[in-house]
Amino acid sequence: MATFYMQIPHMKNFKLYEARALGSYRSESPTRISLKNGQEVKLLEYGKYWSWAVDEAGSSGWAPTPFLKVSEAKIKNSSIFQLNLSIVCNLANQSHTLTFESVEDEAGLFFRSFSVAKFDEVSWDDKVLIVLENNRVAISRHELSLEEIQDKMVNGIFMTIIEFKLHRNFISTCEILVKICDSLSMLRSEEEEFAKESIAEIHEDPKFYDGEAILYNSDVSAVSPCLRLEGMLYLTTFRIYFHCDSQYSYFFSIPLLCVETLEIQINSVKINTKDLRSIEFIFKNAEETKKFAERYNSEYGKVSCLRHFNASNLHDSYGWDIYDPVKEFTRLGALDENQYRISAINSTYEFCSTYPSCLILPIALTQEDLRAIGLYRNRGRIPTLCWYNKGFGIFRSSQPSEGVSLRCIEDEEFMERSRIKYVIDIKYKTNTKTSSRDYGTPSYTVCQVLTVNFPDILKIKESFDQLKSLYERKDYFFTVLHHSRWLHNLKTLLSVSTSVADYIHFEKASVLVTCLDGWDTTPSVTSLAQIILDPFYRTFCGFQILLTKEWLSFGHKFRDRCNGQERSPCFLQFLDAVHQIIQQYPNEFEFSQNYLIFLADGVSSGLYGTFMSNCEKETEEFKKGSLSIWRERQPRFFMQRYMPSSTEMLMIKTSIESLKLWKYFSRWQLF
Repeated sequence: MATFYMQIPHMKNFKLYEARALGSYRSESPTRISLKNGQEVKLLEYGKYWSWAVDEAGSSGWAPTPFLKVSEAKIKNSSIFQLNLSIVCNLANQSHTLTFESVEDEAGLFFRSFSVAKFDEVSWDDKVLIVLENNRVAISRHELSLEEIQDKMVNGIFMTIIEFKLHRNFISTCEILVKICDSLSMLRSEEEEFAKESIAEIHEDPKFYDGEAILYNSDVSAVSPCLRLEGMLYLTTFRIYFHCDSQYSYFFSIPLLCVETLEIQINSVKINTKDLRSIEFIFKNAEETKKFAERYNSEYGKVSCLRHFNASNLHDSYGWDIYDPVKEFTRLGALDENQYRISAINSTYEFCSTYPSCLILPIALTQEDLRAIGLYRNRGRIPTLCWYNKGFGIFRSSQPSEGVSLRCIEDEEFMERSRIKYVIDIKYKTNTKTSSRDYGTPSYTVCQVLTVNFPDILKIKESFDQLKSLYERKDYFFTVLHHSRWLHNLKTLLSVSTSVADYIHFEKASVLVTCLDGWDTTPSVTSLAQIILDPFYRTFCGFQILLTKEWLSFGHKFRDRCNGQERSPCFLQFLDAVHQIIQQYPNEFEFSQNYLIFLADGVSSGLYGTFMSNCEKETEEFKKGSLSIWRERQPRFFMQRYMPSSTEMLMIKTSIESLKLWKYFSRWQLF
C-alpha cells in the first residue's frame, strides 16, 4: 500500500469545432435549423454522420456531417462560454475535486489550479479515473494505470499531458498537465505554498452533515465476520457513525433508516442492515451499552430523510421536476395522432389517490366511462398509457376488484380503442397456491390474456433474506444461491419483460401489464420493457425520468416496501435486472452499475426524500423539505465506454446461465 499526491497545474490549448455548410439544408421537425451554402456554424456535437449545429441566430438542429466542412479553432477567451471547470479524481473509495481559475493571455485561454489531492493506502494495481466537469456535469474522462505511472516515474515524480476529447460542448479538445509524486515537498513549488489548505486530507476529524446532532458517543470495538477495528462510535439523529483511521471504517457506518434489526446484549449491540451487513459493536461495559440503547430507542421511529438537514440545505429543488409527463409523452409521439389525450380526471387525486395527476387516455372515452372502469379495477387503478411508439404502446393497471363481474363493457371498449392485443396477467403465488387476493381473470374478445405466475412480495423478501448467508460459508455459496431462487426470479422477470417488448416490436401490438394492485411487479415489467425498446431510457437522464414515471408517479409503495412494515425488495430486484441487461450490453448504457447501487442505497440512506413516499400525491410534501436524489452526478455513475449503436431494441438473454450475481451482494466482502 502506498501514499501519493496528485496535482493538475493547468489546462490549456482549448479548441472548438467550427463548420461551413457545403450546400443548402433544412432540418425536419422537431429541430429547427436551415443552412445555406457557405454559412458558418458552431458544432455542439460532432459525429461521423450527423452533427448538432448552432447558427449565429441561435437556431440549432441536426445536420448531416458530409454537408459540413469541419475545422478546429483555438479559443482566445471565455466570454462566449459558460465555463466553470473542475476535475474529479477517483481512486478506489477515495474521491477529490480539484478546482480551477481561468486566465487569459496572448497564448489563449487556459485554466490553472493549486489544489493537491492526497490518496492514502492505494495499491499500484489500481487505476485513477480523471473526470473533467463543467458546472458539475461530466464532459470527459480519462483513466491512468498506477502500475504504468510507477514504471515511468523519474526521480520520484511522474508527469504527462493528456488530451481530452470533450462531448456535448462547443469545445472539442483541451490538454491537461498531470503531476503525480510520492512526496508532497517535491510536488509543491514555492509559489504554491499558499494553497496548502486545499490538500485533501483523510481521517483527520469525523465529518458530519449540517444540522446532524450527536446523541451519544463512546469508544468501541467494531466487529464484522472478517474485520475488527477500534474507534469512536457516534449515534446521531441521522446514523450510527463509526470513526477510526482505517480505510475500512465506512463498513461500520449505518444510516438509521438502513437498520433492519438491532439486538441489545450485555456489553454489545448486534445490527443487521437492509443492505446485507452484519455488525457488532462491543462497548467498554454494560453501562455504556445501556446508554446507547436508551438514546437509540428514544430516536427510533422518528427517523426522517430531513431531520439531519438544517434549513440552509433545503433551497435546492433540482431533480424534483425532472419528469414532465406532457414533454415525455410528446417526445414519444402519443399526443400527435389524435388518438390519446391528457386527462384531468385525476388532477386532484380524487379519482385514484395512488395514480399520477396526469393520465394519458383514449380520446373516445368519456368521464363516465373512466369512472365505470375505476369501479371495475382494484383501487381505481385503470388501464393507462405509459409508453408509446408509432401507434402501439404499453399500458398498465390493477386487476379487477373482488366481487365484481368479470365483464365491464367500458373496460372492453378501452381495450378496443387502445388496440391492446395482449394482456400480461401476473398472478402471485404463495408456495403452490394462487394468492387468495387474486380476483380472477377477465375474459376479452379483442385481446389474448396470458397468465404469468410470479412470487408475491413475501416470497421475494424470503429470497433476498437467504442471500444474507451467501458468504458465511463459502463452501456452500452456490447451494445458498440456488436455494434462494433469486436468479430464478430474475429470469422470470426478464422473460416477461422481454415478451412485452417482443409483442410490441415484432407483432406491432399494444400490451397491457396487470397485477393485483399494479404497483409492485407491474413497474418492474413495464420499466424493463421500455429499457429494452427505447434507447432514451438507457441514458443517465432518461433512466431518471423512467424511474420517476413508472415507480414514483404511478405509486410504488416505497415507504412501505423499503422502510415500513410491508418490506420487500421489489425495487432492488428491478435494479438487479437492469444490471443484468447492462452486463450484456455495456456500451448501450450511459449509466453504470455503480449508479444502480447508489440508487439502491439511496432508498434507505435518509439523505433524500425521493423514495420516502408511497405515491405522487404524498411526494408533494417531501418536495418542500428534502433533496431529490436525481440532483447527484458523480463520475463513477457514468460508463466510460458509452457508445450506443443504431439498434433500438436489445435482444436479452434470460437463461440462468447468462445471469450474474450483482456486485451489490458482494461489495461488503472486504477480504
